[in-house]
Order: sequence, then C-alpha cells, then structure tokens
Amino acid sequence: MEHIVELVQDNKGLLAAVDNEYFQKVNRSDEHHGFKVTLDSIITDEEQLVVFYSFKSSKKLPKQVWSKDVYIEKENGEKLKTGSSSCCGGDRRNQYETSISDGTFEFAEPIPKGKLTLVMKFEKYNEEWRIPFSIDQNKIGKKKTIPMKKTVTVENQQILIDHITFSPTRVGINVKFPTQNSKEIFDIQDLRFVDENGEAWSKIQNGIVAHGGNDEKTYFLQSNYFEQPKKLFLVFNKIRALDKDELNVVIDPFKKKIIQAPKDGQLHKVEFGAFDDSTDLLMFYLNEKFNGQIFDSYTDFTGKMHRLSTYIWEADGEKIGFPYKINNAISKKPITLKLIDYPAYINTDVKIQIK
Repeated sequence: MEHIVELVQDNKGLLAAVDNEYFQKVNRSDEHHGFKVTLDSIITDEEQLVVFYSFKSSKKLPKQVWSKDVYIEKENGEKLKTGSSSCCGGDRRNQYETSISDGTFEFAEPIPKGKLTLVMKFEKYNEEWRIPFSIDQNKIGKKKTIPMKKTVTVENQQILIDHITFSPTRVGINVKFPTQNSKEIFDIQDLRFVDENGEAWSKIQNGIVAHGGNDEKTYFLQSNYFEQPKKLFLVFNKIRALDKDELNVVIDPFKKKIIQAPKDGQLHKVEFGAFDDSTDLLMFYLNEKFNGQIFDSYTDFTGKMHRLSTYIWEADGEKIGFPYKINNAISKKPITLKLIDYPAYINTDVKIQIK
C-alpha cells in the first residue's frame, strides 16, 4: 500500500479513491523465462480501470521496461472493448525489478461481471503473460454528469463548457470550440478546479489526459468526487491558439528555406541533421522550448499526404523535427505542414462557478 500511495501522491482523485476504499487488492502474477509480472491491485469506476503492477526478472532489466501489447480479456475469451489506454511500462527499482507502476483502460462497453484476464506481451518473447482477476461490483464508482452549457469569450474566441462528468478516478470537462472562431484553439493549458479555500485539482499528468479534435475536446482533471466544497469554480488563465490563416507552414527542404510560417517568428529556421545512414532529419527551430508535437503529417508537391511515424525533440524542445529523405525530384519540392499545436498564447482570467 505504501508503494501505491507514493505512486499516486500527485493525483488527489486516486488518493481519495484509496482513502474511500475503492482500492481492490489482486496480488496475482504470471512468470515466463524468469520474467515475472505482478498485478498488485486495481481501482475501478464506470469510466475506466486503473491497474497497479510491477515486473521482476532473474536477469538484469533495461532502465525502462515496456510491453508491446496489453489488453483485458473477458471470461468468454473476447477482448474487452476499451477506448484509449495507457499501459504498461515502468522504471526499474534496481537491476532486477521495477517499482509499482500504473496504467488505465477506458471502458467502451458495460463492465463485465465475470472473470477478467490482464494479457501482456513483450518484445523479446512470443509468450503471453496472463493474470486473472475480477472486479468487486460493490467497489465500482458511479459517474455523475452535470450539464453546463456555459460560453465564455476570450479575445473574440468562444469556448463552450458543455458538460462535466465526475467519477472517482477522474473528472471530464467537455469543451466545444465553435467553427466560426478565427483562431484554432490547440489547448486550454491550465484548466483546473478551485474551491472556496483556493485548493486546486489540476489536469491529470500521467495516463489519459484528453480526448477530441479541433472542434471538441474532453479534458481530464484529477477527481474531487469525494469532496464536499461549499463553492467550486472551473478556472483557466492560459490558452494555446493561433489564427486559422496561419496554420499552414510551407518549407523548401532542398533549399532549407521557410517559405511560409506564423507571423510571430517563433518558427524561424529549418535545417537538416543526420537520422541514420540513409535518412536525414528535417529540424525546425523555435524561439521557445516546446515539448508538444506541432505536426503529425506533411503534404508533398503532388498533394500526397505523409503521416509522421517518428518525431524528434532536441535542445529541450527548441528543435523539433522528423526523418525526411531527399531522394527524388518530388522530395526536393516544397512541402506543406499543418500545425496541430504551437506555442502561441492567449492570457486570460476565466472563472466559472460550478457550485
């Protein structure tokens, strides 16, 4: 229990779930080739399943251990339908074992009542690690949704807080950005709850932090499900946003020249570096350190879109890039990239009373 509390100490919602006895002990393992996986415990509500696990090996572990496939199997052998998931890896405690880590699985179907199995696969092995467990139906936290339908306007940009869903493991804030906005709103950076005493519940830092796209997004905050504040406010002060007519960045990779970019000059230089023996690394320089992904694809001179499977950050985010190989006439022509995030900000002071 000490390791679990230490792990979730930065998440007030999960700490409160443990304090309110939504914590379910499992303590089951599976082992192959001297590599043992232990499912320590779980926390469940109607939104998601949170698992706590660790790895132990008779051989030295790498600094970090990651699985290549993880899912939940139902009693009938079918995979449990889930939304986004965040699982499973861990930093090692020493050369042979990892510290307790956590992962989340969003439910996309009703929670089954029968036996479940956590199934994990790892890069070096063909075997499956299979750990059976069941969910105590009396310890499934119920969710509650309240409609809001409150619109705020910041620098002529409308933001609609549509509804809020409370559950023990997280709170979901559903936000809509009307298409008539002149700016693309990438993120509400510091969304949080604040009570009458100034205590705050901020965004979840690890796990599933948000869902959605350009027009609608759900942000997940640490849960105050078990709290009874006299007053509760939804607060934010900083938004990442950019004029929609500045979203396209045009680069001449052969001449290493920026043809079109946002007017603020943040993205000010492009160059090539080495990625491997056969491929270059197309790097963009920013004036500000930024650890977000600003592109996810590019369109070549013929109009063909190329998805980016590898993305690189250097100099703590002052250089951002991806592998790009100039090997024919088309690849030497200008390419267009649409910004999906960018360090341009709107500072504001929004405070919406929830309770």
